[in-house]
Amino acid sequence: MSHLRISIKNRHIKGLIMTILLNSVSIIAGNFLNKVISIAILAILTGYLEPSLFGRYSFITAYVLFWGVLTDLGINTLMTREIAGEKVDPHKGFGNAIIMRFLLTLTSMIVAVVALYVTGYPQDVVELGFVASLGLFLSFRGIFFRTVFDIPFQAYKRMYYPAIVNFINELFCLLVILWAVKRGYSLFELILAINVANIPGLVAIMYLSFKILRPEFGMDTSACKDMLKKALPLGIATFLEGIFLLLPFLLLSKLAGDEEIAMYSLSFRLVSSLWIIPFAIMISFLPKMSRNASLPDMFIHDLFRSLTVILLIGIPIALSTDYFSYTIIDLIAGAEYAGAVPLLFIM
Repeated sequence: MSHLRISIKNRHIKGLIMTILLNSVSIIAGNFLNKVISIAILAILTGYLEPSLFGRYSFITAYVLFWGVLTDLGINTLMTREIAGEKVDPHKGFGNAIIMRFLLTLTSMIVAVVALYVTGYPQDVVELGFVASLGLFLSFRGIFFRTVFDIPFQAYKRMYYPAIVNFINELFCLLVILWAVKRGYSLFELILAINVANIPGLVAIMYLSFKILRPEFGMDTSACKDMLKKALPLGIATFLEGIFLLLPFLLLSKLAGDEEIAMYSLSFRLVSSLWIIPFAIMISFLPKMSRNASLPDMFIHDLFRSLTVILLIGIPIALSTDYFSYTIIDLIAGAEYAGAVPLLFIM
């Protein structure tokens, strides 16, 4: 009997390892393909928009990305942990997470546009901020409302679903951008077209998410307060990260100009493409680490294993990027953006 239990346990461990591996590979492969398309989009935009316009586009997208941080406040990570650890009713917990994130996103959108107006940015920048902030609901390129539908995939380790949907979505966005460029769209129309192109992907991810875990909607005030209280440390950390990302764009917008923003943004976008590696490993290990939270030895073992994998993969990529920094910038954006080379090397 003991041999049978050991055999079953070994099969369970092997199955868990294979599931984590599959999810990591799915996330890395999906994000890698997305980043390839994203870099192609970057090359198209830098070729279509002159540096000053690309700088304005970069500022407004970074600005909206910051407000996206406030649409989550750690709720996704917390609810994934709670559902994976079987600490809450998954249907009610998922429903509460959707309601809370919808309200946070709506509030963030309104405040984002008002803040641009109050702080004295030109009218055209305020208008760009309004149309770009629609992405807080639609886009998957940041911590936006759409990511709430990833909770079932993360909790039940089925991240290959959003990886496939997001890849198709990104491919569709590429086609829409090519169409918009061919028709000579203005920057305002271009941003609007990109947001509209995200709608089919949002519908698809909602459908697949609800097939795995159907939410029960009902505003449980006490449960929502408890969720926010638990998520507060994660929310603060995410907020500080958002400030760290946005601050250079704000300073450049006030102290320099759109062209300087363009140089910084180009190098920053290329470097941020490498973040898919730690993100994939974190998401894949999160459910297992949640179950082992009460077992310090297992938890620390998982933590160091994930850090080791990140370092083994990340260091060679960083060194290679430094060595080929000039070639990368020239290939993607051309000589007009040579000012981004030293920034890419430093980042």
